[in-house]
Amino acid sequence: MPDTDPFFGKYQIIHAIEENALGRVFLCRKSSDKTLRLLKITAFENAGKLERKYAEILRFQKLCETGNSSFFLPVEEAEKNGNSLYCIIPIPDGSDKKSPDDPDWRPRTLSRRISKRLHNPDKYPWFSCEKIKSDFSEILEAIRLLDENGISHGNIGTGSIFYRNGRPCLGGISAAETTRDALGPARILFALLTGNSLRRIAEEAYCNPPIKEAKMPPAERREWKRLMNLTVQMTFNAQNGKKNNFESMKKSVLTAPAKGKTYGTLSLLALMFIIAGVAVAGLRARRELPASRPVATHITPVTGDTMEDAELDPNAIGETLPAGSGKK
Repeated sequence: MPDTDPFFGKYQIIHAIEENALGRVFLCRKSSDKTLRLLKITAFENAGKLERKYAEILRFQKLCETGNSSFFLPVEEAEKNGNSLYCIIPIPDGSDKKSPDDPDWRPRTLSRRISKRLHNPDKYPWFSCEKIKSDFSEILEAIRLLDENGISHGNIGTGSIFYRNGRPCLGGISAAETTRDALGPARILFALLTGNSLRRIAEEAYCNPPIKEAKMPPAERREWKRLMNLTVQMTFNAQNGKKNNFESMKKSVLTAPAKGKTYGTLSLLALMFIIAGVAVAGLRARRELPASRPVATHITPVTGDTMEDAELDPNAIGETLPAGSGKK
């Protein structure tokens, strides 16, 4: 660690963990007690952006100190150095049984959990609807807390969902100033339901459960479809500038509708709009859409949403295994 580093002498870098457009992450050891930590270094284009993000990180630290730390992967220490921000972060759960000081160790993220299940479904069964609702409600609470405290995450996606003691938590606050937090809840719920990127929500082949529907119990199938309808509505609201009501969103996810109540009309209208959007976007881009019938066409195609491309795991949310296979 160079002498100019603000944590020089306090932490010793062991090796690099990951590097991408969002910053560099290193494994380090605290000199005083020899415990392991992660060091994230994020470079900024100018001092103004650095100061604004540093102020947000300080507010985030205070938020985690008020009894809400279980919802987040907190920042223990933060310092500025030149045009970079240095953050010390506790070690989250690992993606396998390797020790954190193993060079091949990687943090356990939702993107890695999804990728593992897509590529090895016999060994790792897909998430049940109850598990999806339980994990998503905790993630939603983390997003709500950030929103209430005026903290923009800027990079909410499956790669920013970590695990501590087996529980999901939100981490990886990015340097982005133009946030895409509005689409964050839909992005995560869609991935939990289908294993695919939200960019695919207007394509039928990617809007089905990874499990073959014939193998799903009737009640599970109905609940999956209800949650998918909510995902479509979340996406539509976000794209049309409707502010998220996180309490209402959480209640809708956790509470099944009264017996006999359906969302068929709402979903059909929504899908019709999305189909129209897909057609217009396809003509403009001079790109042919897959032969499959789009299902969410009242929603504008989520083009330009490269969130998953920037996540820690480049193999996550793979498009080689569309959830459409679940219909066979």
